[in-house]
Amino acid sequence: MNVSIDYSGENNNESRDAFFKTVEVTVIGDAQESVTLKRPFAQLNVGSSSEDWTAAVASGIDIQTSAIKVYDLADKLSILDGTVSGNVNVEYTTAAIPQETLYVDANGDGTKEAYHYLSMSYLLANDATTGYAKTVASAELVFTPSAGENIYLSQGLQNIPLQRNYRTNIVGRILTGQIDFNVITDPLYEDDYNVEVPTMVNGQKFQTLQEAINVINQSDADTYDLSISDDATWATGVAGNGANLMFTNSNTTVNFNLNGHTLTMTGAGGLKNNATVNFVNGTIVDKTSYEYENGETAWEFTYLEFQGAGKYSFKNVIFNNSVMFAADAEVDGCTFLGNATQASNADNEYAAWINKGNVTIKNSKIKSPYRGFKIADKYGDASNLYTVEIDGCEFTNFSKKPGVAIDNTTNSGGFTPFTSITIKNSRFTDVQPGDQKAYIYETDNFVPTLDNNVVAFATAESLRGFAECVNTTNGASFLNYTIELAADIDLNNALWTPIGGTGSGSGQFRGTFDGKNHTIKNLKVVNNSVNINNSATGLFGWINTITIKNLKIDGANITGHQYTGVIAGYMESIPTCVIENCHVNNAVVRCTYGNSGADGDKCGGIAGFGLNGGSLIKDCTVSNTNIKAGRDAGQIVGCAKTAHVESCSATNVTVEWTHEENTTGANINNALIGRVID
Repeated sequence: MNVSIDYSGENNNESRDAFFKTVEVTVIGDAQESVTLKRPFAQLNVGSSSEDWTAAVASGIDIQTSAIKVYDLADKLSILDGTVSGNVNVEYTTAAIPQETLYVDANGDGTKEAYHYLSMSYLLANDATTGYAKTVASAELVFTPSAGENIYLSQGLQNIPLQRNYRTNIVGRILTGQIDFNVITDPLYEDDYNVEVPTMVNGQKFQTLQEAINVINQSDADTYDLSISDDATWATGVAGNGANLMFTNSNTTVNFNLNGHTLTMTGAGGLKNNATVNFVNGTIVDKTSYEYENGETAWEFTYLEFQGAGKYSFKNVIFNNSVMFAADAEVDGCTFLGNATQASNADNEYAAWINKGNVTIKNSKIKSPYRGFKIADKYGDASNLYTVEIDGCEFTNFSKKPGVAIDNTTNSGGFTPFTSITIKNSRFTDVQPGDQKAYIYETDNFVPTLDNNVVAFATAESLRGFAECVNTTNGASFLNYTIELAADIDLNNALWTPIGGTGSGSGQFRGTFDGKNHTIKNLKVVNNSVNINNSATGLFGWINTITIKNLKIDGANITGHQYTGVIAGYMESIPTCVIENCHVNNAVVRCTYGNSGADGDKCGGIAGFGLNGGSLIKDCTVSNTNIKAGRDAGQIVGCAKTAHVESCSATNVTVEWTHEENTTGANINNALIGRVID
């Protein structure tokens, strides 16, 4: 959502204040989410000292109203990511000055002094970022007294610092004598993002990160709270060779708060430590490069490696580049961007490589353009030591690999190092199917434990790829899978091969297909097979032990010779087979004569045949549709028991006989079920 800022109107207008925050939340049942709103605006205040105000009033200058003009501001805000754009000059018209007192610590002694408000303005700083960077602007102010001439202030206001969610206070002798004022940037309210302090260790200030780390390494306290107030750099050295430990005390815990800033790692190898280090709230950038034996940069060594005898945790951290976990690590609420350190290696690098250690990654987003996670201790010598758990993560848009690649050929010690790999409660959208055509993972020989995961598709290409995987692997890769649509998909009337086309049990998807109320548009199926085991025709062909739900299809054109429907052709149920809350609109369905075994029968707007066992079509609708068949055709299903169709309806649906030779036209009914078998 993009918001345009309306700067027209009066100055000193408190109603211009606003707050926003974008939060992505996955809700499974009741949930609570704490959200801290931030101002996208800077507040620019002008205040007169008590001495200045008293002297002005004594001389007959009683300021009643003020106006302001500020140059080079933004006027558009993206609520989605916080970026701003546009470049405008803002001129607020004259309005009554605020009556409350302005409090500012102008002399830096820790006590806020009282000032008389002269002006208060909300402004969208043109920082063009999602963060809290300072920018500068120029301003002109006009103060109007109850009698006498206006007072104009512009001298010294060419480089006013503005920062979103902060107050910039111009205070001092504004009205009398020579211009004498201070410009103070002050947080509107204090939290981790807004308080400007130097690097801190347990309340002690340091000028550099290196100084702070040296103090921690030379002390023996159990816990240190380390924070930075600006972007910082750490030279990793050659950590892979045991050099340059970041934190040396194995009995120490370091809580490292990045405060929304960026920590850039430079050097070779990675970051090594003996302590327990808990990173929170910021971005980690990798600029390391480890040269291989021949002097070239090998793709395996362009990862930032978190290694050593200590432990790591990361919360609300953005990993800008590819990283390697080579020690115990817990990751929560983080984002993996997977940007390659070397552009030439980009499509070979994973967002994260889990090399060794017990690693848990939860509630995180993996957005690498090529690959997700790799689990392998190829160069180690550990034997059956480590567990890996991936829980509640989102894997999105990989062009090369499935979500998790498990390379469990033996390591250099001849061992398989991982005892347990669990992937659960996670979502995989438009990733690649991989060697096993499973989307969630591919593996050499270690099959992970899967629980409550979802594979989702948002494009026609990825949905076609899924159909091909089911049909070419006998559906074995998808037992008990949940497949979802992540967007409306337009198939553009390109020929579609039904998902699961045989009746022998092979080539069938046996899981849950949840459309999430999205729409598949322009579905076109032409099935010329007259073999009973290949003649089921629709989005799905022959379905068995499956649930298809919450799906809309608009603009379908379906042609078959037997068992023909828009959602599915043949419903077999061992033990159950359900089509629920599915809706077909603007469809043409044809079931024509092929031979004496496929004589144009069993045709419907939802399914062709739904007789057996636990088949159920529930809460489905068909509208604006024409159905033609040789026999056994109905608005919802061609042939079924009455009990197998529940709470369904049809609107403006016509069912007709094709009048082909060798067809009888029996049970062609403008009713929900063409041929009722009870």
